[in-house]
Formats: sequence, C-alpha cells, structure tokens
Amino acid sequence: GDALFIYLILRETRTSQRWSLVGAGLFAFNPAVWFSMSVWGQTHVISLFFLLASIWLAQRQRPTWAWLGLAAAALTRPQMLVPASLMGLVLLRRFSLRENVRATAWSVILTFLFLGPFLMAISPSLPIDIWLNQLRFQEGGGNEPAQTVISLGALSVWPLVTHLVEGASGLTRFSYPAVSPLVGDFTYQRISQLVTLGAALVVAGALLLRRRPAAAMGDHLPLLALGTTAFLMLKTGLASSHMLIGLPLLILCRKSMNSVTYFSLVAIWT
Repeated sequence: GDALFIYLILRETRTSQRWSLVGAGLFAFNPAVWFSMSVWGQTHVISLFFLLASIWLAQRQRPTWAWLGLAAAALTRPQMLVPASLMGLVLLRRFSLRENVRATAWSVILTFLFLGPFLMAISPSLPIDIWLNQLRFQEGGGNEPAQTVISLGALSVWPLVTHLVEGASGLTRFSYPAVSPLVGDFTYQRISQLVTLGAALVVAGALLLRRRPAAAMGDHLPLLALGTTAFLMLKTGLASSHMLIGLPLLILCRKSMNSVTYFSLVAIWT
C-alpha cells in the first residue's frame, strides 16, 4: 500500500511513469523496509500508509479525507507528530480557510466516532494519556537516567558527538546517558530538544512563507522530507526503526535532484 501511494504521488507531481515505478520499487524492495516489517515485526509501514494517503488525497483535492488520514497517522505513534504537523501546514497552505475549517471539523468528528468504543472501554483520555506518558518518560526525564540514552540504535548525530566529546567507542556511543551534561548544565537531551525544535520551526516557517502555491505539492515535499529527517537525525532516544519514517519522503523528492544524488541519498538513508 505504501509503494502504491508513492507511485501515485510521484505521478501527481508529473514524474514520468518509469521514475514513479522506480520510486515505488525503492520502497517495496528496500531491505530496511523488509527487515523492519518481517524480522522486527514493527508497524511503521502502517503509520506511513496514512501519511502517504494524506499527501495523495491532498493532491486529489480531497481536504476532508486528507485531514482524516493525517489524524490517523498522528495517532499511530508519537514520532509521527512531527511529519504530521508539517503536513498540516502544507494543507493549510493548499486549501482555503473555508475548506480547512470544514475538513478539520469533519475529521475531528469522524475520528471521535471511530475511537468512541475504545475510549468508552478503556479511558476517555486514552490518546492524550499515551502521548503525555511518552513525553514524560522520553522527554521529561521521567525515566531512569540509565535507560534514557542518546540513541536506541539509530544512526543519528549523537553517537558521533559522544565519540568526539566523551571518547566513547563501540556500543557505548549509543548507550551513553542522554541526561549527562554536554554544555554547562545543558544535557544531551535538552540540547537535542532545542536543536530539533529550532529545525522544525525553520522548516515550518519555510512552508508557511513560500510564495509559490502548493499546486501539485512538488515544491513542498522536499521541505516535508527535510523537517522529518532533521527530526530523526537530531533527536535523542530514537530507535533505528524510526528512521524508516523518513525513507518514503526522500523517495518522493525525485524531481528535486539528479539521478546520482537521488540514488545516493536513498542508499545512504537505507
């Protein structure tokens, strides 16, 4: 399903059929995708399904269903909040105020109706409870210091920092406590939060201030990919499986780079 949406999105951006098939193949036959799904049994491809569906539905001028897909993507896992938020800014730019108000209202209603039986059976505040718990433990220091590490296997920038600053080597570069001070009283975790927030704000500003309209969304896809990959590279505490979230967005940037750069970027990220 993800590969199909990648093909359809590339076709909507006036990418040739051949390169659209190549893009779909780069995801469908990607070893990282297979490993995440089949070996680890992770569900990131399901989260990506809703995000890619939202992008395609926006291209097809379906604001209500685009917002609904975006809500579904954000509810699947906390790490999807960043790309979902950036995609929300794209939808605000793409559709008129009246269309966005109507679409968001219907998406809230339909999401509530879908979640209603689960909320009544478990807790009315279930989605908020999950997000707050994740935020408290991963970002608020509510976890044990030894368990709050800079990386759960993700090849972000922080294993390089611990190697250069702390002299850590091997797996210690990943398992270094994120609550350790890096600059003065600022810990790895706090600096990561500030840098990630700054990158997200820069990309959000670029999305909102672009003068060209989001006619085919081709101009906005590189910014969406940039914001998502920056979050994955700059945030502490992410697992390597989370890196899969950025892969389809990079694949969708075919028209923004030449073939050598395109294949190199996808291969490096893989």
